[in-house]
Amino acid sequence: MPKLTLSFISAFNERVEPLMNGTIEADGIELIPTYSHPSETFWRQLKFQEFEVAEMSMSSYLIARSRGVDMIAIPVFPSRRFFHAELSYHADSGVKQPGDLVGKRIGVGEYQQTAALWARGVLDHDFGVS
Repeated sequence: MPKLTLSFISAFNERVEPLMNGTIEADGIELIPTYSHPSETFWRQLKFQEFEVAEMSMSSYLIARSRGVDMIAIPVFPSRRFFHAELSYHADSGVKQPGDLVGKRIGVGEYQQTAALWARGVLDHDFGVS
């Protein structure tokens, strides 16, 4: 039986590298790998949907789905961090606890950045700051 051929785009990542270089093969699947920087990967997939399999930020996926793009996410997270530690503020701001952020303007590097999504989610879910 012929193998299912799937194009796959990803940044270099030690967790997916064995799939990309063929060290590990999925039964019945031939992967056609393409390497690119994460921002290019996300842009190409969102703009053109040119690959069958692509790593994508959770935020980019949610935005795409909200715009009607037909794609399915699987719960595989090759890049993980504890985003609670990613929040920073100026020492003279008067912020001593999360509740002090209510009514404040908060900056993020990119609206659709997953780290910002997690930070907003943690502030809302854990501390009632939305």
